[in-house]
Amino acid sequence: EREADILRRALFNPESFYKAAQPAENVSIFEASDEEEEFEFIAASIKKHVIDYGERYAKISVMLPDLEKNERALARTFSRFKIPYYADRQLSLSEHPLCAFVVNYLLCAFAGCRFADVDAVVSSPYFPAVNAAKDMFRNYMLRLANYRGGIKREPKKEIAENLGFDTDTVENVRKIFLKGLSFLTVKGGNSAICAGIRALFAAFNVQETLKNTAEKYKDEKPAAAQFGARACESVLNVLGEAELIAGDGKDAGEFIKILKSGFAAMKISLIPPKA
Repeated sequence: EREADILRRALFNPESFYKAAQPAENVSIFEASDEEEEFEFIAASIKKHVIDYGERYAKISVMLPDLEKNERALARTFSRFKIPYYADRQLSLSEHPLCAFVVNYLLCAFAGCRFADVDAVVSSPYFPAVNAAKDMFRNYMLRLANYRGGIKREPKKEIAENLGFDTDTVENVRKIFLKGLSFLTVKGGNSAICAGIRALFAAFNVQETLKNTAEKYKDEKPAAAQFGARACESVLNVLGEAELIAGDGKDAGEFIKILKSGFAAMKISLIPPKA
């Protein structure tokens, strides 16, 4: 542990080259001909420690001087050796699809349900309908309700079925959408909007969807799973901050801008917590 601490402090610190050398029994130096060979040696060493000595992947660290520069080679080599890993980098919360789901639903509420906004909401993984029903509804909207506010009109059964659409499926998806929209009232100011988003998350079981997705991909894509698992809490935190900043004095358009800015500014680290 002492030698590891020395490495962490001094490995990429130029000043360490001018200090007295310290004895080390557990540190080796390997010279590689190129970056690819270097990562292959690291990957092979990790595999040896895991297979021969029973070490856990989570207990092994690889320190790099420039993660962004080396990330492609790292990902390529570790993928070939089937080594799961976390990269010490941060992702903007705005990259998570839950943020787009919130923003697009708000745009539906305050811009009259334009086709593109409705389509983005329905296609989201957080919209609670099976994919086949979503696809049919989106095709229906494209053919018969491709205009602002089109979703608010009930489908005409004869016309829809003549074009091959099942009106029960279309109406069920439409009702789910309108139920979600009902939480996002234009009255009551931004505090009512925030309360509506929280109610929407509860009604659509957003937290449960995120939890199930994270569990599904925790081994195959651990970083993405962690990012997803923390999305709901992070979105709600940004929502609370936006509510304090905007108060009820800002109009809906300004509030959405503040919210989007908050999503972009929030960074989520992908390093796993220590056991």
